[in-house]
Amino acid sequence: MPESPENLIFYEILNNNPYIDYEDNEGLIYKLISQAIRYLKQVRSENDFNKVILYYKKDIARKIYNQMSINSEVATPEYAIEIRKASSKILSHGYSKYKEDEISEYNASVAGYEIKDKVFDYYNKACHTEYKFDSAPEQILAIVLEKDPKVLKWLRPANKQFNIIWRVIWREGTRHNHDFVVETDDTIYIIEVKSYKTINDEDVKAKKKLR
Repeated sequence: MPESPENLIFYEILNNNPYIDYEDNEGLIYKLISQAIRYLKQVRSENDFNKVILYYKKDIARKIYNQMSINSEVATPEYAIEIRKASSKILSHGYSKYKEDEISEYNASVAGYEIKDKVFDYYNKACHTEYKFDSAPEQILAIVLEKDPKVLKWLRPANKQFNIIWRVIWREGTRHNHDFVVETDDTIYIIEVKSYKTINDEDVKAKKKLR
């Protein structure tokens, strides 16, 4: 993806807000980004504009996301959940990485702030050969799953792998993928990785009901 101002900000929104359905809302996000960029170009010189994008892209992305949240609409879906027994193929993640970065072994020691940009490989029990993670605890859990003799297979679901609709936002159903699905001899576990600071958040409590 070319590093245009629009794409730099879009990447920041995508990277820090994994619960947005980007496929359904990509047009809206780029529209808001374009509005922000037009404003910055009006009040900044070209040189200053480039510096603002480079150094404040995270803040710009956060303000755009906050604007979306304030003007979003949350409602109870008017449809029932129907669970059917069916098989489906394992979907690909389609990860990207910086050109200069090498793919890391799954048990490599990586600084927490670099985790989101790294691609990890050489898994034996996973349903994919490569994974990216949103946090260091997720990468650590993947290492534990690889080494635990009771684990037969595990999966970090790709977007839309299970098509779980858990709430309505911006008039669209929001899909949710659990962080991990783990199979043992007698049980299949669905795992969410959360910090102690967020376990009482309303979103976290809502996702717990999806088990």
